[in-house]
Amino acid sequence: MITTVLSQKGQVVIPADVRARLGLTKVDRFEVETQGDRVVLKRLPRHPFLELRGIVKGEDSLTEELLRERARAIVRKRMPGSFVLDSFALLALLMDEPAADQVDELLADPTNESFISVINLGEVLSMAHRR
Repeated sequence: MITTVLSQKGQVVIPADVRARLGLTKVDRFEVETQGDRVVLKRLPRHPFLELRGIVKGEDSLTEELLRERARAIVRKRMPGSFVLDSFALLALLMDEPAADQVDELLADPTNESFISVINLGEVLSMAHRR
């Protein structure tokens, strides 16, 4: 049996081998439930785009400069917490590039609304198809 400790802040560490076995990542969210004297964590569904991370990863990668520039190009529209992902932000996620972590954080936050234009999605699908 594996044990863990409740911190002063009320945090519990899920052991690495358990995280690996269940495929848990730093952006996973959980529903907390009590069943008698048990605390049960149920993983909530991830944003559908997050399931595509790394799907078109290849040998070559976009340049770091382009990734940083395009990751910053994620545009706020309408109101705070509403994002339009450009094609390079989505490609960074799909190719599991360094900027994918920033996109992960945006998509994993349940208070954010995320959008992608049909044109940008078409660009991404076209590039993926060519690979």
